[in-house]
Amino acid sequence: MNSYRLKRFEAFSIVLTILISSILLGLPNTLINATGSATLLNIVFITILMLIIFLIINKILVHFPGYNIIDICEFLGGKPLKIIYSVCFISFVILLTSMRLSTFVKGLSLIYFSHLNIPLIILAVICVIGILNFLGFKSICRATLIWLPLMIFSICFLYFSSLKHYTFQQVFPIFGFGIKETFWDGLINFSGYGCIYILFFIFSMLENVSDFKKVGITSIFFYALLMILVVSALMFSFPQISSSSTPISLYLLARQITLGDYIQSIDALFLLVWIPFLLIYSALNFSLILNSFKQITNIKYPASMIYAFCSIIFVITSFLSNMSDLELINNILYKYITLGFFIIFSISILFMAGIKKIIIKLFKKEISHNV
Repeated sequence: MNSYRLKRFEAFSIVLTILISSILLGLPNTLINATGSATLLNIVFITILMLIIFLIINKILVHFPGYNIIDICEFLGGKPLKIIYSVCFISFVILLTSMRLSTFVKGLSLIYFSHLNIPLIILAVICVIGILNFLGFKSICRATLIWLPLMIFSICFLYFSSLKHYTFQQVFPIFGFGIKETFWDGLINFSGYGCIYILFFIFSMLENVSDFKKVGITSIFFYALLMILVVSALMFSFPQISSSSTPISLYLLARQITLGDYIQSIDALFLLVWIPFLLIYSALNFSLILNSFKQITNIKYPASMIYAFCSIIFVITSFLSNMSDLELINNILYKYITLGFFIIFSISILFMAGIKKIIIKLFKKEISHNV
């Protein structure tokens, strides 16, 4: 994975693909449940904070050219910290990928494939993910360049095609459940940026390291804009749906779109975009898992582990087929694991590594001065 150098637009497409997957799999509903009619204001607030955090991350990472977060862990705490972080990260991404695959497969089963066993659908999906990883990271990257524009177009099309159904009064009261709930309690919506972990790895893969700042800011901005479009469409069109935890809310938006008197339903066209997009997202996560495992084991052929990790994800995804289990993980565990792992653990490691780097430079400068 590290052998392929990414150009700026390729890096942008990968980061945005990872982020947009949250929109497809029910995150807008989760945000609306937390902050009500103030969700749009909360998204702007959270995005501003996220941009500030990213700028801090960028300031630290520029001192570690060619390093990803696992390399930085080794620099800070040696192999023990490297192994601890890698195991935590691999477990987190496996759980996240399994949860999202299970959510999407469950939604597909309810819509179109009720006559098929869910484990059979899961097996077919995971086989495709495994094949994509056998083809290599470069092939997955190229696929994002094709399907990301289609995904963005589908979201924009949903928003503008649903305008006639909007009731804009749903934005009031503008502070939702209250100012405290919007800004302080609403910090829990940082979980919406949980997939930003990709930035910790993209930095070391860029062809030009100076592009990292542009990639990060542009990705966060576009993600926030698309999230605002989807949340607006749900709040103004289906307030009863937006306050639920259904994983197929975007599909319900697509169902209401008609193009004249002869084309009454185009929802199947959206699924033709969304299904490959989710497979590409899962394949990207799988590549991160393989790369992280390679870094802590120095295995020569990480592709040989594809079968093992596919089996693990299949078992977990099948186990999470119950919607109540998915809702529990999504609304409780995922939120706090994301905040704890990304905001506290990862940022703390970067901050301490930055301090250590400065101390080492000062120490070397002092020695050279004395000599």
